[in-house]
Amino acid sequence: MNEPENEALKYPQRVPMKVIGDNDDALLEALNASLAKHLEDGTTIEFRTNKSRKGNYVAVTATFVATSREQLEAMYTELRACEAVKFLL
Repeated sequence: MNEPENEALKYPQRVPMKVIGDNDDALLEALNASLAKHLEDGTTIEFRTNKSRKGNYVAVTATFVATSREQLEAMYTELRACEAVKFLL
């Protein structure tokens, strides 16, 4: 029986990673460090930010081309350990 291929399992693919946390330098530093560690040099990353109404929190979406599921899992694991990160999507 032929099952349809799941597009989410094909790499490389363009991935939006949303990080929500405290509106301070620690969040951006953790995100930038993780991206630099796990992505190849020269990888294009598009950033979008959105501050909360009171400015206490910020949502940062980094969109890039991931090369494997393991690469993504390593980034998510690393970012979960950061105290400034409240949510990862």
